[in-house]
Amino acid sequence: MANQTTFYLVDYENVHEDGLVGAESLGKNDYVHIFTSKNAPNISIKILSYFNSTNLQFHEVPASKQSVDMNIVSFLGYLIGKNDTSKIKYVVISKDTDYDNVLSFWRKFATINILKREKIKEESSSVSKEINKNAEENIQKELVTDFPANHLEITNDVSAISISSKNPKTQINCEVQKILSKAGFKNNIISGTASLVTKNYNQKNAKQVIYRSLIAKYGLEEGLKIYNQIKKLL
Repeated sequence: MANQTTFYLVDYENVHEDGLVGAESLGKNDYVHIFTSKNAPNISIKILSYFNSTNLQFHEVPASKQSVDMNIVSFLGYLIGKNDTSKIKYVVISKDTDYDNVLSFWRKFATINILKREKIKEESSSVSKEINKNAEENIQKELVTDFPANHLEITNDVSAISISSKNPKTQINCEVQKILSKAGFKNNIISGTASLVTKNYNQKNAKQVIYRSLIAKYGLEEGLKIYNQIKKLL
């Protein structure tokens, strides 16, 4: 998969240095815009050194009520209008729930990948907070029927295969690898996903469990892409 450009818009007045956790994992395709005011605390040299491999820009705005918020929202609109949003991810770093309505508005446009976090890189236990609301609703609609563990129907573009056989785990593992390989995913993702599905496919609410596990392991965007490829197997 090609590397994706990601814009991080940091409400530093709200999150301080805690919001910059994970900056050391960013690269040349990441653009970090830190919005601050004179009321915000200084950033240490140690934290700034984490941004050596990425693109960093500061925006100091007037110190007034919601000044940082309004400038971030304005800049977000500018970026979305300027860029091909199908190839870009936008991440607002803040604890402020006032951004949620703005993000919900932009999520109505299917090609826009936009979310909010409290840190640049959150622990896997917190990743579920990032899930796109509309995507989550679609997943819930799919969870109407639970298949018994001894009779799951596996389908892909080529054929429909029943795995009510002696080795259902082996069968579903192979089918997952086959589909993801055909879709061009990397070997580590193919093997990791196959293992994850094999472990969880016969649990109650298997679709939901596997969906959330993929998001936690690979992030919202990549996890959703993987799930969309394999969901017909579940």
